[in-house]
Amino acid sequence: MTLFFSSDHHFSHENILKYCNRPFSTIQEHDEILISNWNSVVKQQDIVFHLGDFCLGDDMMLRRYLTRLSGKIFFVIPEFHHDKRWIKAIDLYTANNQAFIYPALYALETRFIGIEVPIILCHYPLARWDRMHYGAWMLHGHAHGRYSVLGLIYDVGVDSNKFTPISYEELKEIMSKKEISYGYDQKNNLDECNKG
Repeated sequence: MTLFFSSDHHFSHENILKYCNRPFSTIQEHDEILISNWNSVVKQQDIVFHLGDFCLGDDMMLRRYLTRLSGKIFFVIPEFHHDKRWIKAIDLYTANNQAFIYPALYALETRFIGIEVPIILCHYPLARWDRMHYGAWMLHGHAHGRYSVLGLIYDVGVDSNKFTPISYEELKEIMSKKEISYGYDQKNNLDECNKG
């Protein structure tokens, strides 16, 4: 079993082609390639944490895409944005263990499937997150590859990852090249804290 992360597929959202300059002629081509890319790396026994903006549409649209994607999907999404139209329909899928839903901010702990560091998942990038100074990762979507800051933070959205989910192993390699960021001037902040 492999663990994957992804975000911002925007299935059936025609305007995403121009908003994000995605290199597809039609939304149908876009959707078919993203489905193919997903299934080329995700196998049925794998788990995918999806961080939101999955599809634009109702529960019928959701069903259309979910039935074509491999793996067990854990949605970590806000209750608005493009997913708001189908979010209440997720109960239709929990019975067959295909998809589950979690709050908009979710922490994967080290005990989960052999994960070695705490991971904070949110649709939006956060400037500060729990245990960031201890090496916790922040994985997000929403930015469509247009947000870059220092620290152990990464955009798992499809625009940043060749329109394909990214594996935990790939993320470990990426994070190994980054440094912990404290989100402030550590020396000056510590000096202030140590004053009388």
